[in-house]
Amino acid sequence: MGTILFVASRFLMVTVVDSYYTGDEARAKRELKYVDELQTYIDRNELSSSDIAEISDWIKQNRYTYIMVYKDEELLFSGGINDPDADIPQMPGASIDYPSLEEIKEYAEKNDQHVLRVRDGTIFVSVSDFSEYLYYDVINIISLVIAFVVLAIVLMTYFIGLTKRITALSHDVTAVSDYDMNHQIRVEGNDEFASLSKNIEQMRSAMVENIAKEREARDANSELITSMSHDIRTPL
Repeated sequence: MGTILFVASRFLMVTVVDSYYTGDEARAKRELKYVDELQTYIDRNELSSSDIAEISDWIKQNRYTYIMVYKDEELLFSGGINDPDADIPQMPGASIDYPSLEEIKEYAEKNDQHVLRVRDGTIFVSVSDFSEYLYYDVINIISLVIAFVVLAIVLMTYFIGLTKRITALSHDVTAVSDYDMNHQIRVEGNDEFASLSKNIEQMRSAMVENIAKEREARDANSELITSMSHDIRTPL
């Protein structure tokens, strides 16, 4: 049940993200937003095209973006997402097919370039947004939590039911031990615990049968003694 709900919930949430978040129009809006934020950052800090370290600091704050900076058709900087050279981190749960660094670069090179103003002129920036992978990571974690919660509920339900059966068996055995030999041991289910209950019930039945046979034998002995006493007394 946990596995089924993990797969189903993850599939549903990934489908929603793919439908409403990863479309070309939605992605283009996010990339334009990043461009505006970068322009604001450049203006506020009065950066020039040589201040690549400061631009890199801004990129590190936007983990799921990849940016390529050009000036006069010369690539000044490229980085982001798994900066500097590490692979994209794999989050817990079933992994999404994360793009490789080469695929990210290829996508960024095909992206539209935006003109940004810097202190010494202009630069061209290509911004690629991959923030949907943040949602994929969150989806994996949520799906795992759902699976573990369902697993815990199923196990708790099973153990609660097992505890009730143990308590009922204990009460039955206590009743029998208090000389209520006619108290029948309840047998429920088809597992090892049911087999144990069945064996105890067989023991109780055997004891009841033996007691009944002993009573019959005792009664027969009493009748025999009475008859013999009568037969001996009559001639005397």
